[in-house]
Amino acid sequence: MSSIGKIGVLLPEIVDPLDYELLRGIHTEARACGYDVIVYCSVYNSQVEFQQDTYTNGLENIFTLLTVHRLDGVLFAADRFHNQELNAKIQNILVQRRIPCLVLGEERPPLQTIYPQQQDAMYRMTKHLIAVHGCKKIYCITGFPHNRPSEERTAGYRQAMQESGLPVTEQDIFYGHFWREIPQQIGRQIAEGKIPMPDGIVCASDSMAAALCESLIENGITVPEQVAVTGFDGSADAWMQRPKLTTVIGRDLQLGADAVRTLCGMMTGQTLPKPNCEQEIRFGESCGCTPEQTGTNTIDAYVLEHYFRHHIRHTVWHKQFYASDLINKMRNQNSLHGWVDAVDQVGHVLPDWEWIEICLCEDWCFDLEHPEHFRTEGYPQRMLHALSKRHGSVIKEQYLFRTADILPALQIPHEPKLLLLTSLHNRGQIFGFLATAYDAPEKICADDFYLSWCAAAVNGLDNLQHIMHRAYIKTQMELLTVRDPETGLYNRRGFAEHLPDILTEMRTNAQTPAVLLVTWQKGGGLLPFQPLLALSNAMRQAAAENAMTVRIDESVLAILYAENDVDAEALCDKIERAMKSLLGKLYGTIRLVTNNFCISDRSLRESEQAVIQAATALNEQAETAGLDLHAAIRRLRQEIMEKPQEDWNITDAAARLCISKSHLHRLYKQLTGINLMDDVIEARIAKAKQLLEFSDLRIQEIAQQCGYHNESHFMRQFKNKVGMTARQFRQSKQ
Repeated sequence: MSSIGKIGVLLPEIVDPLDYELLRGIHTEARACGYDVIVYCSVYNSQVEFQQDTYTNGLENIFTLLTVHRLDGVLFAADRFHNQELNAKIQNILVQRRIPCLVLGEERPPLQTIYPQQQDAMYRMTKHLIAVHGCKKIYCITGFPHNRPSEERTAGYRQAMQESGLPVTEQDIFYGHFWREIPQQIGRQIAEGKIPMPDGIVCASDSMAAALCESLIENGITVPEQVAVTGFDGSADAWMQRPKLTTVIGRDLQLGADAVRTLCGMMTGQTLPKPNCEQEIRFGESCGCTPEQTGTNTIDAYVLEHYFRHHIRHTVWHKQFYASDLINKMRNQNSLHGWVDAVDQVGHVLPDWEWIEICLCEDWCFDLEHPEHFRTEGYPQRMLHALSKRHGSVIKEQYLFRTADILPALQIPHEPKLLLLTSLHNRGQIFGFLATAYDAPEKICADDFYLSWCAAAVNGLDNLQHIMHRAYIKTQMELLTVRDPETGLYNRRGFAEHLPDILTEMRTNAQTPAVLLVTWQKGGGLLPFQPLLALSNAMRQAAAENAMTVRIDESVLAILYAENDVDAEALCDKIERAMKSLLGKLYGTIRLVTNNFCISDRSLRESEQAVIQAATALNEQAETAGLDLHAAIRRLRQEIMEKPQEDWNITDAAARLCISKSHLHRLYKQLTGINLMDDVIEARIAKAKQLLEFSDLRIQEIAQQCGYHNESHFMRQFKNKVGMTARQFRQSKQ
């Protein structure tokens, strides 16, 4: 089914199992109805009284996308937000947008509200204690007075007691505030005889039931032999408690499903049937049930298995996080393209995604003239699409798109998707947002490592904008002066201003103007010092009085001189001698790279352009001149290990290093102990083993991600190297 629309879901965080349960109910019903689910999440559920600063404001800025994004409807989980100021801000946005909106579990007029159904489940739980375990005196520990969830659960308890002909007084109902302290006191008071001993207690939350059980047992009362105890919600407390709690599960699952059906009715004007998603009792040991009585295991094996598999998998991913060096990779970039490449290289650190999309604000960089001016809230009408990453394909072309469209990928036909959107921000500056797509809510992992990945990405952007600012300042300074402040030579502006006079003078005197460009080799490793100042002084000493010495770019210097007075070779000798005099023994650590050409037959504009173009070419030559082949081969091997899926071959690799194939073959094996192509195969098999063990990708997809265009070829090579098939290897690791 192709998607027919988009439903936004607003959550402060996705941490508790009940958060995942809610999302599962929403996603299942939305997909059945043909809608994408766009989850807007601040990752951290802030509380104003504890922390509210530029960091939390940056996280919560993700909700301002609602002012721009084009959605068909919104589910606002207001009851999960601790920050009531944020709740009010979101409410105002939704009211102003006038799109169908349903608030979950909390009144936010004029918006419509839906509440989870809770009375029937508590009724059935109380009935279970009466009918199955023969309880006659049953207490109820509920939440807060005048609180809707508390009142509904208490009403279910009262209904069951009254239908069974059992008396209920106000002394049988306790308000435990959905927390542990009061149930612990109740347990002690029962043991001390201050509260009459019941034979059953129904609690309105698992945390209260767990605290009550612990208190009763500590004070010598056995559970369930003397007092049967039940919980509500199906949280982790229920199956981690000893004895395991009998509890109600599926409340949030049902709420999510009911909310989607109700919202779809609001969007379409049609009445949709209620989803087949009911709450049920999960029997544990705390009520006195046994597996033989209930027909179910007292241990929820599925939950346990899912929890531990999830934990182990993410432990492995976290190791990859630390080993990826992602902070340095994303920070040490001097262009947006370089930053996007770095993000692409470390995208695998985020687990279990189907898509990764990076969208930057059109004005993501601060004002270069006034760096204190930058975006602090909201999003622009247009976003810069920086990266679209899928398993097996990456799109790195940057282009602008309308923010209202959410993502360009959602504008083409597609099956309903589940997307998580979180903010990219740093020190109060809003850079954009990260969108990750998943095939199931259980795959979402918006934890501290997720935040660290986002922080590393925006730190890279922050560093990049400062690099851009320094370059801007330098350019502005050059526009204001004709001299380079670092070397004292003419800069490009000085060159452009004085070139006409010098060329006119030379041609008047029948002299032939020529240019000598000089830089130093940079491909042979780090130099023990920066040769720029020494070279500028040497060239100043070597130049004749009527010559002009210029700094063309960062490391290329030039002398504009008359060939009639001195030839290029003699001028180079003068520079060499001056350098040796200035540097002494250090001179032996550098090698100069030069280029000399005549500009007598060129126009003024052609002469200026020729010098700049030649300087760029000379700089590129210097980058590779003297390149240490051993270091180059080590870098080549590192790249093979990081990207084994690339189309590696000996011909291209040799051409890249400017050596013959036989020379590369000999050197590579000498340094690594293995042939280059054998090394490529080993790297591909290693990546395949990793994906087989820690991903749910199909074998065909894994083959493609590891550089194999033919699945059969991959299968043969894998079995030859590992000694078993890929499918057998995956089974052995499960």
